[in-house]
Amino acid sequence: GYIGYLFGGLLLVVLLLFAFINLRVAILAALAIPLSLLSAIMVVQLLGIGMNTLVLFSLVLAIGLVVDPTIVFLESLQRFRQRGLSGRDAARKTFETVGVGVLLAVLTNILVFVPFGIVSGFFGEIIKYIPATIIPAMAASLLVPVFFFVPVGARLLKPKGEVQRENEFAGVWPVAIKLGRVVKALLRKGKKWAVLRVAVFLLGLILPAIVGGALIKGGAIE
Repeated sequence: GYIGYLFGGLLLVVLLLFAFINLRVAILAALAIPLSLLSAIMVVQLLGIGMNTLVLFSLVLAIGLVVDPTIVFLESLQRFRQRGLSGRDAARKTFETVGVGVLLAVLTNILVFVPFGIVSGFFGEIIKYIPATIIPAMAASLLVPVFFFVPVGARLLKPKGEVQRENEFAGVWPVAIKLGRVVKALLRKGKKWAVLRVAVFLLGLILPAIVGGALIKGGAIE
């Protein structure tokens, strides 16, 4: 059953990439999934762990995580290519711009699963398979694009249409452009925008508590 979920999740991710991303970026990003998962399987085998239900569950869980670094790197690379930079300069600018952020995001995902590996007792023996699978997959999700997809993308990705050197949103998804403009508007100076920023922040804190409280009170969550 988990093998079916694994391939089903992989198919859905690939279809989503084809629908929303540049075709070449989508193909390269889709390849990151099996490469990262295969790396995790190799580590699991070296640790002497068989392909049990929890390992397969962990691989399904990792699908949505391992593709993120590759998408961020390649989209940034495509953006700088669209602004007229050469492949080498676009790759260098990509690492300078998003490299630290992607590294911290991957480390955060890894740290979340570390406690699962140090739980003692019978429960610890059961869930140890989750970090043993997820952590190698996350490490591979960072190393694969850094050492393979960014160098390859620097050669394969080309500007789409006319080069837009002065356009800060060149090569960016249309949805991302709209979100970027909203963020720029929220960051304007003035008391009105400061109040709006505080309101958005408080809404982000309060809304989950209200929804969670309503679900508990209604009996949906015990």
